[in-house]
Amino acid sequence: MRQLGTLLFCVSILLSRLAAGQQATIHSWTGACSICESSIFNPGWNSDGSGLFMEEMDSGTVFSAAGISANSGDYEVSLVFGLSGSEPVTINPTSDVTLETNSSPHMVLDALEQPDPRIPKADVGVQKQFANKPITFSAGGQSEGGFLFFPFDSDASAVTVVVRLGGEVFRFPFASVPSVPGKFGNPEHTAIQASELPVTSPPTNPPVGPVLRTETNPAAVSSPELPTSQNSGQCVKNISFAVAEGGQIVSRAPQFTQKWIEKNQKKYSSLCFSQTPNPQATNYVLVFSTSRSSFNGIFPTVVTSTSTNSSPISGSGTITSNSGSMWNYTYEGTETTTTTTATEENLPYTDTTSTLYLNAYRQNGALVSQRWRSITTRQGGEGANTLGYNLGAALMAIHIKERLLKDAVEDVAK
Repeated sequence: MRQLGTLLFCVSILLSRLAAGQQATIHSWTGACSICESSIFNPGWNSDGSGLFMEEMDSGTVFSAAGISANSGDYEVSLVFGLSGSEPVTINPTSDVTLETNSSPHMVLDALEQPDPRIPKADVGVQKQFANKPITFSAGGQSEGGFLFFPFDSDASAVTVVVRLGGEVFRFPFASVPSVPGKFGNPEHTAIQASELPVTSPPTNPPVGPVLRTETNPAAVSSPELPTSQNSGQCVKNISFAVAEGGQIVSRAPQFTQKWIEKNQKKYSSLCFSQTPNPQATNYVLVFSTSRSSFNGIFPTVVTSTSTNSSPISGSGTITSNSGSMWNYTYEGTETTTTTTATEENLPYTDTTSTLYLNAYRQNGALVSQRWRSITTRQGGEGANTLGYNLGAALMAIHIKERLLKDAVEDVAK
């Protein structure tokens, strides 16, 4: 009788998983996935001194990220979940996250209630282990980070972290690095046979390579020109981008902006995005900077001229299009980067806060939006606590640039 009950229980789990797989939208992390990004943080996580490799995906409704390493007798999985849309979602990490390995067909591992006792209680994963209870996200931008532990599969060379969040399924594949015990990395860069990888669904999006996330200076990863992007509706407002750096204004669309526009353009039917001002629309320019003082004296205007001069002259700069429409900037910027450092004298640690600013201006120079977001990192102190603090900050800072851009665009769209 007990055997029959166990069999029925296993069948019910299998059927529920199959039903969930049929109904849910599946996203697989690959180098050719347009909603995928990668990140490396916390140097020293692995024994060779490297950081934890994270894979991230944002469907536009929800987002998730995952990283994995082997710790004593367990897999230690770092996770973050969040809401990028407006509809509330609920997840219980202990039941909605599983591992699939390539040690045998259809190998699925469920989360452990308690980690291996050989793992110290001071381990950041133990301290931030997800409890067996649901987490609900009700406002866009909300996120939660933490850890789960899974039984270690000694015969596996590839592991896929599967996250079920709302109506989405995110699959994050990792491959073990033979030269460093316990380290897992990008399966596309690790010497492993393709046939050994757990089966994943083919990407449905156009190929765009993963990028290494940076959170401090948008000018560090930027493209000189933003291709025109517009909905099928009428373009009422046009948005261009610029970066304030080195005391100058540079017409530049940071690399992440194009990706954000591709995912979010349909939400703003009256907006278009182009570095060239649109004479049939009201034009706005969004200016990024890591220094608040860089905005001193900025006065951007749209003018029409046949001049093609694009060099800053005597404290002013012009960015000209072939049609003669251009942005003209006057400014009194500085090179000072805004960084706040706080040292606690009674405790051996120092907190450093870096801030990214974004101002939006109308074509007549009027300031219509001021937004900023900050990241705080810690040095010194007790090792596990500092690592946990920085890991939490890194997980919560995922998509900080995208959220900052969303805030400013919505201010313009009002």
